[in-house]
Amino acid sequence: MKRVVVVDADTDFTNGLKQELSGYDFEIKAISDPENIFEVIARNDPDLVLVNYILNDGNGGTISHQIKSDPQTHDIPVIMMSDYSDLRTLWKKFGCNDYVLKPFNTRDLVEKMNFWLRNVNRFTFSH
Repeated sequence: MKRVVVVDADTDFTNGLKQELSGYDFEIKAISDPENIFEVIARNDPDLVLVNYILNDGNGGTISHQIKSDPQTHDIPVIMMSDYSDLRTLWKKFGCNDYVLKPFNTRDLVEKMNFWLRNVNRFTFSH
C-alpha cells in the first residue's frame, strides 16, 4: 500500500478523496493546516504528496518548493491540485512533478500518481 499525504484546507474534499483513493490501494493522511507538513512527512514517510495550490494560510507552491528543496524530502513526488486555471503554467515553477485541475477524474489522478511512483527518479525538474 502506497502512503500519500494530502494537503488541502477543504476537509470535505480530502475526506472524499481519501475514500476514493483507498479503493486504489493508497493509504491517505490528509491535513488541512500545512504548518506542520514536515512533521507529518517525517511521521508518515509518504511515497507521494498531493497539495492544493490555494490554502488558507499560504499556498501549495511554497510547500512544494520546500519539499523539493529539502535533501530529506526532495525525492518525494509532488502533484499540485487546484481549480485555478493558471496552474497549467505555474506548477513547474514550484518544483512539482505534475499537476491536476479540479474537478478531476479519480482514475486520471491515480494514473498520474502511479506514473510518478514508478518514475520519480527518472524525471527531475530544476527549481
